[in-house]
Amino acid sequence: MPKQRLREKILDKAAEKELDRADIVKGSGISASHLDAILDNNAENAPAFPYIRHQLANLADFLGLDQEDVLSSYKEDFSQKISGVYDRLPSNRYSLPSQKQRLSYLGGAVLIILLIYLAIQGLVGSSPEIEVSFPPSSPIPFVAHNQNILLKGRISSQDKLTINGQTTPVAVDGSFERDYLLSPEMNYLEFRMHRVLGEDSVLIREVYFELSEEAPIQTIPPIEDATTAAPEEEPLFENPTP
Repeated sequence: MPKQRLREKILDKAAEKELDRADIVKGSGISASHLDAILDNNAENAPAFPYIRHQLANLADFLGLDQEDVLSSYKEDFSQKISGVYDRLPSNRYSLPSQKQRLSYLGGAVLIILLIYLAIQGLVGSSPEIEVSFPPSSPIPFVAHNQNILLKGRISSQDKLTINGQTTPVAVDGSFERDYLLSPEMNYLEFRMHRVLGEDSVLIREVYFELSEEAPIQTIPPIEDATTAAPEEEPLFENPTP
């Protein structure tokens, strides 16, 4: 006598208990599409064994069939749907991310939050604004009669400032002041601001130093060599001639 297929075992029990397909689905919890694949002997739509094992066990209990017999019958009827030798789900299907992955996710989230915060504060992705109050923007060029002038202005205290390539301190309120010694005639002053992850902003002021006899040109005195011998001092009193 040929061995019964799983579909025949299910149909026999269903007839015995006067159950239709809807009753079996409702009572056992098996998916309607999975039950249809078994009863229609449709191997193409039958799921792999690991994914239906639990439903088959519930189906056996509901119909009063032996669980092991139902499981082995499914394997025989749909042998091509067995996923592997040990019929296990992929080992990493529900595994938690590794510590390295978690740290990577955390670092990415922190970076995104930081960029959003800085963008809201206006510290990234934009060019810093420069306000130079002296020398003024007009006339061009501004004519200075004193060689030593005081550069003044304001920027964001979070930005970096250089004037002609030299770093200039900025106060907490964003203001800055710096003494500057002009060269004779035309001077070009470059105010450059740098913002984190943003573009630099550059502002140029033209200052013409007009020479005059009353204001001689100042120069930076050379550093005196410590080894240079000091001139001999003349005695305050001459020794009397004997």
